Amino acid sequence: MRTYKLALLLPLVLHMEPASADDSILYSKAELHFAKTQVMQEQLCSPALRNILDASPLSEVAIRGGLTPGATPRIPQLGSGGRGMTVEARSMQHLGRHDLVWGNASYANGRKYDVVWNETSDFLQLFPYVMGDPRGGDMKYEEYRLDGGYSARQGRMYYGVEAGYRALSEYRDRDPRPNNIVADLYARLGAGYAVTGMYALAADFMAGKYKQTNELSYFNELGAQKEYQLTGVGNDFGRFSGASNNAFFKGYSLGGALSLAPTRGYGWTAKAEYLFTQMEKVLTDLNRLPLNELSVNRIAAGAGYSAERYGFSLRGEYCGRRGKDNLFGDPSGNVYPQIGSKRQYEGSLGTICFDAYWMAPSPQGIIWEMHPEARLTALSNKHKDSGNQLDSRDATLRINGGMTYISGADMISAKAHIMHRHNISSKTGIYSSCHESLSATMQRIGEYFAKGETSFGIDAAYSRRIWGNKALTIGLGWQHAFYLDNCSDNRYEARIEICI
Repeated sequence: MRTYKLALLLPLVLHMEPASADDSILYSKAELHFAKTQVMQEQLCSPALRNILDASPLSEVAIRGGLTPGATPRIPQLGSGGRGMTVEARSMQHLGRHDLVWGNASYANGRKYDVVWNETSDFLQLFPYVMGDPRGGDMKYEEYRLDGGYSARQGRMYYGVEAGYRALSEYRDRDPRPNNIVADLYARLGAGYAVTGMYALAADFMAGKYKQTNELSYFNELGAQKEYQLTGVGNDFGRFSGASNNAFFKGYSLGGALSLAPTRGYGWTAKAEYLFTQMEKVLTDLNRLPLNELSVNRIAAGAGYSAERYGFSLRGEYCGRRGKDNLFGDPSGNVYPQIGSKRQYEGSLGTICFDAYWMAPSPQGIIWEMHPEARLTALSNKHKDSGNQLDSRDATLRINGGMTYISGADMISAKAHIMHRHNISSKTGIYSSCHESLSATMQRIGEYFAKGETSFGIDAAYSRRIWGNKALTIGLGWQHAFYLDNCSDNRYEARIEICI
């Protein structure tokens, strides 16, 4: 039986060769990568409502390689470039008329170039409570991911579950030698009800568990240097910097969400979500001393409309971060009694985003698509005692566009994007720092935000049905970016994909 779900969405085959059942894999693959599907998947965030998405069944295995040659770093704690390879398998299948199951598994291996002032994995998640030093170096990594879910409906009832696990190993084979192991687990349960004949309302419960072991050593003791336990915007916990190079992070997250979606796939969508995350940094060498605590409150809401050929959404998100340093008395042996705590760090990130998609077939059999996005961002980081701060307000405009052409057993796609981030206001004040190199690093980050950024890129792919209802794809991508003063970098990507 012909699976013409993309053709049903877009009556575009006026001047194309009639597709056989074997050619339908190309339509399914094109549909998966259209901005339309990606936007709708983001709006249908509840696993209970995911089966509303009328997407064709598809399984895909991909090998991707990426290279960003070393350049002036935007954020030195994340490195100056890198290279890596990812092997990924993903599948989405309908078990029945109203049952949908999906799964993803991936393995990534690579290297990040010249990472400084950060010897801890998941920097953006744990900032500012990382361990760092001015020497740094390249970081190797291996990452495994496994996630999937199930979504179904019976009558007016909707329900679904989604779960995932991530394991990360990051290390360096020269001094200083961090060896970090991350285990990250999450789950999401959802249940919904068709409140009218056209719309369903779902409620979700979310939970997660996080653990990272962060250990660092020097094989050459003569080359050992002080490691800093960072606690703020250029600040450190001076009492314990250099006292322990081994730590671990532990934490959890809890939250809930409400989602509204059209039962027939097209129409208005809305969602509201809250997630609380608690993290704790513990120094292993000092009798498991609880050094810092980080609390994160994330609130997100959005609404949108989806039709066959166009759609749009408006989303907002606020993430408030509060961190405190625990205070300790004089030690007895290797035991430090905790005598109190003090809130020192406050950070926030707020965003408002409007995006849309538009698709249109041409008489020549080409599907044109456009995906514009406009975003306002407000970033703030402050340390109480020192007065150090890093603030930035930005407006970003991004436009993605492209075409897809399917003829017989062949498919060609070409896409391009351009992005510009304009800085509205920026303020960086480093009045007290534990090291002049860290002070210069924070000033450089502030300068990066203040200067704005522009990037553009292209991506091209060729697909062909090779045997049965299977397709082979070869793709290439390139991106060029301008930032700071006379600084630029390039990213190159190549991929091979097999769809079944």
